[in-house]
Amino acid sequence: MKLDLEQIKAAARAATGGEWVVDRRSHEDHRLYVAQDYKGEPGGRICEVFENCLVREPERTANAELIAAMHPAVVLALVERLERAEAAVAAAEADIRRLDSGVFTITDRNDWGEEFKSEWRGMDLRAMIDEAMTVRRDDEGI
Repeated sequence: MKLDLEQIKAAARAATGGEWVVDRRSHEDHRLYVAQDYKGEPGGRICEVFENCLVREPERTANAELIAAMHPAVVLALVERLERAEAAVAAAEADIRRLDSGVFTITDRNDWGEEFKSEWRGMDLRAMIDEAMTVRRDDEGI
């Protein structure tokens, strides 16, 4: 399944704002409503959730509660969290590729303040990090 996060964000921004609640005041046997929360009470109805031969209680109530819980602000927050997590994974994967490449690059400044880059190749960076961590643990008595 491919998630189109831009489409999801656009749909959430276009949907009815505010928190959503399950309107349990309906006297219709096979329906529940999801409504916009208005001062702690169900306000304008957003959708109907039906009970039928395939969807019975307690599924009908669970479906209504899920829809209400996934109001637009929640969807936008989840998408934002997912995007941040994906960016962190991409950065970690780039770090792993750099470690495995054996290339070490630093940016420094000379005595006149001019920036320059230095590059070393053919290094076992993972072994160097492991060794540095061992030395640190030994120094700190860990």
